[in-house]
Amino acid sequence: MASTETNYKPGDYILQYVGIIGTSGEKREITKQIVELNIYQSIDSPNMSGDIVIADNDATAEVLPFIGQERILFTLRTPSTSDKVDFETYHAVVSNIANRFTSTEHTQVYKLEFVTPEAYANTRTKVSQSFKGELSTIVEEIFRDVNYLNSKKKLFIEKTKGIVTYVSPNLRPFQVIRHLAEQSISDEDQHNGYVFFENTKGYHFRSLDSLMGKSLGNTLTPTSKVYKLQPAGSTDKEVQYRKDSILELAIVDSFDTLGSTRSGLYGSTLLYHDVFNKNVLKKEYHYFDTGKRVGTNANKANFGPIASKTSVNGKTFADWPESRIFLHSTSSDNLHTEGIDNNADEWLQNSASRYYEQDYQQLRILTYGDASVCAGDIVQIQIPSSKRKPKIPDPSSYDPILSGRYLVADLKHSVDPKVGTHGMTLKLIKDSVQNEYPAQSLDFGDPPDGGTVTLSSRDYITASEVNSLQAKL
Repeated sequence: MASTETNYKPGDYILQYVGIIGTSGEKREITKQIVELNIYQSIDSPNMSGDIVIADNDATAEVLPFIGQERILFTLRTPSTSDKVDFETYHAVVSNIANRFTSTEHTQVYKLEFVTPEAYANTRTKVSQSFKGELSTIVEEIFRDVNYLNSKKKLFIEKTKGIVTYVSPNLRPFQVIRHLAEQSISDEDQHNGYVFFENTKGYHFRSLDSLMGKSLGNTLTPTSKVYKLQPAGSTDKEVQYRKDSILELAIVDSFDTLGSTRSGLYGSTLLYHDVFNKNVLKKEYHYFDTGKRVGTNANKANFGPIASKTSVNGKTFADWPESRIFLHSTSSDNLHTEGIDNNADEWLQNSASRYYEQDYQQLRILTYGDASVCAGDIVQIQIPSSKRKPKIPDPSSYDPILSGRYLVADLKHSVDPKVGTHGMTLKLIKDSVQNEYPAQSLDFGDPPDGGTVTLSSRDYITASEVNSLQAKL
């Protein structure tokens, strides 16, 4: 932990007053009893969570007592920055007491798992009513309603287009919002692929594209941090250089083209069924013809998609629309639906492609902790090329495929008071490369015909013949 705001080293942190309030009304500070503290954020999770490992030698578990209904409050901050992980303004709630054991005669060690209050509100309530309006307005209503999530936290919302009628059949609030996110289309940029998640800044209901920028204004989200895979410095003048170092790097998932083809990432077909007129409309989706997207690496003039447009025997990876078939019904003006449709032809296929695109190229890095970094941020990754390095670094010094701007999909803060360090594990994803892959037209011709062999009894021998042949081996 740093002693001052200006003189600090990578991994230093300021953990202010970790307190727990029990059902008895008793409040205890446990800062000095903490063995480990972890905090989790993800763009795939509707709430933040975490856990604290405590070595209790002050009978805290007896006084409060610990029964899984306690409130936790604390703030975690990086020296010299005002951004923080704030569980003091909005408390966390203990959701489970795990791994409890006795380490010495008077010390018990246990892990307190905690979540934000919205997770409890979601578990305790169901939504059984009809709504009419913009999907973003419906989400905000559920988020604020005292009968549902009843959240006072900041909500970042991207307005959706169109008026819809939605009936919730006794679903939990998070389930409803997830359904609405699947159908949402941005009013301003026409983007889909919405996500709903919580980070230290608040709640977010927005498209993946909006996390990267705005296509209408041709603007991009600024890079929040630059992380470099290179040896750390050793002098005080190189603190900034060292705290942005990548300590460990793993390529979690990379270029699963077979699985991506099956999922519909590259191409799909939507059969749009009109139940009244009894006809079927067909729409094909092609990955390389998706309109104007905002890519993670759109800051580069020559950026391109994560797949190559190279054609093999006349077809690209996106020219197989029957790789996945979607079937969806549509309403009709002649039904008692006021002519309102959920416009699945505008969002379903691209939204599914966007979802599976997140698994296409992932990095996981371990770096020094920084409380200002959040899930949903854009960071720059610099990974040295395996080629011989020039004396003066230039763009060719870095791996052109792995380097670039990434979206922070998952984040884990880990504080170890014994060592006095704050570490951070980031799962990073991207949907583009800095320089578009070269597109070639390859023709391998037709392979030779191997023919068909029909099996018969002549292909087999008797048991005695098998034994005789085996004896010679």
